Amino acid sequence: MNSKKRRGIIMLYLYLTLIDTDEDIIRFTKLYEQYRHLMFYIAQDILKDEHQSEDAVQESFLRIAKNF
Repeated sequence: MNSKKRRGIIMLYLYLTLIDTDEDIIRFTKLYEQYRHLMFYIAQDILKDEHQSEDAVQESFLRIAKNF
């Protein structure tokens, strides 16, 4: 498993600890899996920096998880 995939799994686990119900965990996981690559692509296009793009996507998902 490469380090980016491992980091994605770790971040998903972190986000899921913020969500209460099993139903919401399933919904968030689907959302994360469906949009994380697109969000990174868009962030990379705007920011032109891989690390800042990763940070922006992580911050976005953290905010989404907190408000789920």
